[in-house]
Amino acid sequence: MLLILIVAEAQITPVTKYRWTRLSSEYGELDIPNKGTVQTGCLIADFNKDGKDEFVIIEKTEAPAVVMYVNTEGKKWEKQSIEKRKIAAGEAADFCDIDGDGDLDIAVGSEESNQIWWWENPYPNFGPDKYWKRNYIKKSGAVLHHDMAFGDFDGDGQIELAFWNEGDRSLYIAEKPENPAKTDDWPLTKIFNYNNDSQMLQRSNGTELKNNEINTHEGICKADINLDGVDDIVAGGMYFHYKDGQYWENDIDKSYVSAKIAAGQLIAGGRPEVVMVSCEGEGPLVMYHFDNGSWNPTVLLKYTRRAHSLQLIDFDKDGDLDIFLSEMKTKDINDPKVLILLNNGNSNFEKIEVASSYGTHNSGVGDFDGDGDFDIIGKPFAWDTPRLDLWLNEGKK
Repeated sequence: MLLILIVAEAQITPVTKYRWTRLSSEYGELDIPNKGTVQTGCLIADFNKDGKDEFVIIEKTEAPAVVMYVNTEGKKWEKQSIEKRKIAAGEAADFCDIDGDGDLDIAVGSEESNQIWWWENPYPNFGPDKYWKRNYIKKSGAVLHHDMAFGDFDGDGQIELAFWNEGDRSLYIAEKPENPAKTDDWPLTKIFNYNNDSQMLQRSNGTELKNNEINTHEGICKADINLDGVDDIVAGGMYFHYKDGQYWENDIDKSYVSAKIAAGQLIAGGRPEVVMVSCEGEGPLVMYHFDNGSWNPTVLLKYTRRAHSLQLIDFDKDGDLDIFLSEMKTKDINDPKVLILLNNGNSNFEKIEVASSYGTHNSGVGDFDGDGDFDIIGKPFAWDTPRLDLWLNEGKK
């Protein structure tokens, strides 16, 4: 039987113009994170509870491996070290209040070892020489962790960590122990496993730039997809919900197994929408809307290239979630884009092109200067590293 998938296309209206001030480490306006050349991660949140978002940059080849940038005044940022040593930090990172003391802690998984670490937020004791205490979530099993998300996935009122362990070709849940600071290996449950020769061909436009093999999984986020009041795990073109003591797999689009993924209410009513985009090749930006018992895809952008940054946020603060998307710069891509799609409802979006030719990877949006609007932090993976670019939002033209 031939299965025909009908894919709708969204209407993208003319470009909305915003004014931006770019600050860059290229001109000494921001300190470089370290002297390393592989910047793997970026986290954005108000870690020091000053009312402004900080951004944390993670790098794996030099020390300090994890640093945080704090706005001190105007357009000035102070670099503070979280991890002073060199560690093999990978592209799996997230944050939450792990120890329950009211501030946000940080977790990072290694690419080259079997370890996942977490750092205890020292609030209110911050400063350039105030390092955070490092603890373990995992120090056994397979290597290579890629993408992770905290949430209460089983509805027990306690946080869990979901993460891809690519070395084991598996999706895991780590249960927070009673005393996480004194437990080196959190209890693990494998909830999904894939084989090297059984995955679908990655969705693309037919000219995919290959960085990973077909049979890999990336991308993860949390959302209450089935509206039962409990966080679900959205990963690998699926979502997983907890019921009767186990996690149940539900298909969304398994042709997007190696994709950045985000979920939120882009269309009013019903289940949250799921957005996927190819992070390791060329492919479309697709929004999935649940209706009449199935997931219906709408192509928002036909063509993106290694879009390794994806975030849903109400950028224009009109009550609708918008989409931030940016591409990597590589030897194959000379003019990567930094984009925002403003949501005008009913799958209609306005496109903001923030910048071109600046490579970004695991980058995102936050209010970094505390002026009430959203700015953009861009960091590359290996292009022109070490490097940071910060676009401050100056409003519409």
